[in-house]
This record gives sequence, C-alpha cells and structure tokens, in this order.
Amino acid sequence: MFSEKKKCESFNGLLSFLDNNDFTNTPESDIVNVLMFYQTWFEHIRKIRDHLVHYGANIITFDEDNEVLFQIYNSQLDEQVMQYSSVMYNENAVYFSKSISLHMAFLLCFLSNISSKVFCFLNNKEEIQLEASEELKICEDNYKSKIQSPGFSILRNWMLKLSNNKS
Repeated sequence: MFSEKKKCESFNGLLSFLDNNDFTNTPESDIVNVLMFYQTWFEHIRKIRDHLVHYGANIITFDEDNEVLFQIYNSQLDEQVMQYSSVMYNENAVYFSKSISLHMAFLLCFLSNISSKVFCFLNNKEEIQLEASEELKICEDNYKSKIQSPGFSILRNWMLKLSNNKS
C-alpha cells in the first residue's frame, strides 16, 4: 500500500499522509503504528527546531549548581518553547543534560522500533523481540571499532542520570 501512494518529501508529510489514509489490517500497519506513536514527540522536537531555525527563537544558557541550564523563548519572548516537566530545573529553566538524554532516548527507541518493524515487513517475519541487553550487545559488537567518541559515554551517563533522577 505504501508503494501505491504518492511520495512524501518530509517526515511531517509522511505523518500527514498516514493521518489521511487507513492502514488498519494492512501489512504496513505495524510500521504505521510506530510512526503514529512517536508523532507527539516528533511534533515537539520539530517545534523547537522550527522556532530556532525559522522563527528567531532566543536561547538563554546559564550555569546553576554545576548544571548547564537553558531556556528557549519564541521571538516575542512571551512563550517558552520547551516545557517537559521531567527535564525542568524549575518553571523557567531546562536541564541541558536531561533534555538531550530524553530526546536521544526517544530517537534511539524510535529508530530501534521502526527498524524492527521495517525488517519484519521486508522479510515477511513475525515480531522480533530482543532484550535490552541483547540490543546493547549487538550495538557494541557492530559499532565498537567504528565509533570512537567520548560523547557516547557522556550521553549514556546523562541517560542513566535522567532515568534515576525523575523530577
């Protein structure tokens, strides 16, 4: 059914296409369900990006208690663009490390889920389930020699801190 429809030029276009078509009980329904599940997160991250890139949003950064904090306000400085309670330092400031960890976690989960569904769809297989430890082992085995960056260990530590310190 995907191949019978027009080409989408963006992820937002794809989500709009999915909203306007019924994929219930089709071979693609698992893929569509994953895409629709992450729609709210995608719209939020896109809103932040659009405000920064297109609408002249203002970013204010500062240090408090050895934490990097930031605020993103719209161009009129009357509305804060980012408001996730789990990553907020207070009602006005966002923890940088928690925010990055949250969005990277969403991105990694999305990529894991969508790739699993696409793999199953393309190979006519049933659902594949890997334990988190198995997924990490596969990632380590595949990328250990290819990716050498201290950024990944920093991100991992931030993600662990976020999961252990829910605000």
